[in-house]
Amino acid sequence: AGSSEEGKRRGTADVLVRHAAVGVLSRSVKAANSFPLTLQLIFECIYGKQSSTKLKQAGMQFAVWTLRNAQDAVLAPMAGVLLSGLIKFLDTMDSDMEGGQQAIVQLRGFTFSAMGQLAQRAPTLFSSDIKVAKMLFGALSSEMPEIRVSVQEAVSLSCVAYQSVAGDAKEELMNLLIDSVTQDSHQARFCAVYWANRLFPFSEPRARHINLLAIDDKKVEVREEAARGLAKPVASKVRESLVPEESKASALDKQNQT
Repeated sequence: AGSSEEGKRRGTADVLVRHAAVGVLSRSVKAANSFPLTLQLIFECIYGKQSSTKLKQAGMQFAVWTLRNAQDAVLAPMAGVLLSGLIKFLDTMDSDMEGGQQAIVQLRGFTFSAMGQLAQRAPTLFSSDIKVAKMLFGALSSEMPEIRVSVQEAVSLSCVAYQSVAGDAKEELMNLLIDSVTQDSHQARFCAVYWANRLFPFSEPRARHINLLAIDDKKVEVREEAARGLAKPVASKVRESLVPEESKASALDKQNQT
């Protein structure tokens, strides 16, 4: 019995030491650039059999630190594995973990923040798979209100990753935004309008339809974003002002002749 108690105390001490060590590494740029040890540390913290709630949180903080500070050449070989690991962590997170709901909120918040950082650093990972966008928009409605702030941050940061989407994938994206702008979650509605304004041209009628659906929203930030989408871009106005009056008249004459 004595050796069992001693083992428990030693295990607890080991976890505390590792937690402190990860905290120190989360302030080290060199640690963020030490691939593959960086990836091993993150996964050991969040998936390790001896890991604790605090160690998982420290691991996710280190993941965010790494995504902000790792050089492109270091991040490239681990970005895909890290994205898969983050998604799996969200899907398999224990709802009865030590620390209760507060711990879950912090952990899931850190995980979504890491995904947002990853989207900025490795955008092609996201643009090649609309499923990630669908998962993030779904989380804006399904996650606890305390977590949705982090989800919204991740969605906003990942927007730029989808600028190169084309073809069927872009059609899927539009359908996702049309569905999201009618959700009960005001974060989902805001992000739908935000993406429509940035990923589709002013001439896209369905994007403007999304703005019209949101223009009377009960949330002021949603209404304001919708109004931005209905205002003609300054660049378009400038281009029009640069067209000589004779050219405009000539174009009008041609239209009248036809």
